[in-house]
Amino acid sequence: MNTALPYIDCYLVPVPRANRAAYEALARLSAAVVKEHGALRVLECWADEAGPQADSYHAEAVRQDAADYGDFRRAAGAAADETAVLSFVEWPDKATRDAGMAKVTADPRMLFDDMPPVFDGRRLIAGGFLPMPLEATAVWISGSGKLRQLVQRLIPILHGTKADDAIAMQA
Repeated sequence: MNTALPYIDCYLVPVPRANRAAYEALARLSAAVVKEHGALRVLECWADEAGPQADSYHAEAVRQDAADYGDFRRAAGAAADETAVLSFVEWPDKATRDAGMAKVTADPRMLFDDMPPVFDGRRLIAGGFLPMPLEATAVWISGSGKLRQLVQRLIPILHGTKADDAIAMQA
């Protein structure tokens, strides 16, 4: 049994809105190359600027004014004509990621020599992440007794939800 955790590369980059089609073409090529070199999947996310305000992610009892929260556009350093793009690459484990990325960065297709610049690569924010095994939470909650009662009281406080809804989400 393989006990290694998957490894996730995450990227945040400001991209001019006018370059969306070009970015999508670059992302398709990049996804094919990283998968060829061992990645399991790639997820590209173009910011939904008409989406929910940041304050909607917080319980009403602790909610601040929407302007008091950060957002991905600001975190990415996006200019007025840019939006934020989040990308995730899932690898089977860190060793596969390290070997795969060595091949990816040496792959001539990743030089994009035949393409005009889609975004300023110097502004790309990147990092590697290890998933947290949240499945353990569901096991604790599915049990009985005092621990279940404690979790039933804590989840609504932490998430601003009803206890029954929180238990259903975790099951």
